[in-house]
Amino acid sequence: GELISFHVDEGQNVSMGQELGSIDTLQLYLKKKQLLSNISATESKRLNESRQVASIQQQISNLQRERKRFKELVKENAANQKQVDDIVNNIKYLQKQLDAQYSTLNKTTGGADAEAESILYQIMQLDDQLQKSRIVTPQAGTVLVKYAEPGEVTAAGKPLYKIADTDLLYLRAYI
Repeated sequence: GELISFHVDEGQNVSMGQELGSIDTLQLYLKKKQLLSNISATESKRLNESRQVASIQQQISNLQRERKRFKELVKENAANQKQVDDIVNNIKYLQKQLDAQYSTLNKTTGGADAEAESILYQIMQLDDQLQKSRIVTPQAGTVLVKYAEPGEVTAAGKPLYKIADTDLLYLRAYI
C-alpha cells in the first residue's frame, strides 16, 4: 500500500517498538465495516424459536384439554372412544410437526452460527492486517539508510529503512 506517513531520518536513534509511520488502511477498514454489517444481516436471519413453534404448542395444549374432557365424557357414556382416539392421533401428528419444526430451526440456527463464525475469523484477519499496517521498529538502534518516502507505494517484505545497534559493535580483523 501507499506510505501515508513515515517519520524517520538517517542517523536518527529509535527505540524498540517505536511507531515510525503507517500504510494506507482505507480498503481494509471498509472491508471490516462490510463484514460487520454482514454479521448484523446474519443475526437477522436467526429465527425466534418460541414464535415459530408457539401455534403448534398451543394446538397441542388445546387438544390435550379436549382429550381429558372427552375421556370424562366416555366414562359417563356421553361420547365414544373414537373421538378420543382421533384427538390422540391429532396430538401425535402435531407433536411430529413440532419435532420437524425444531429440527428445521436447529439447522437454520446452526447455519447462521457457522456463517457468523466465518465472518468473525475474516474480521480477525483484517484486524491483523490493520495492525501490520503500522510501521514499528523491531529493535533499538540508529537508522543507517532510509529507502522510502511518504507517498510511495510499498509491498510486504520491501525494506523501508536499515537500522543498526551502534551500542554493540564487533570488530573483525584479519591478519
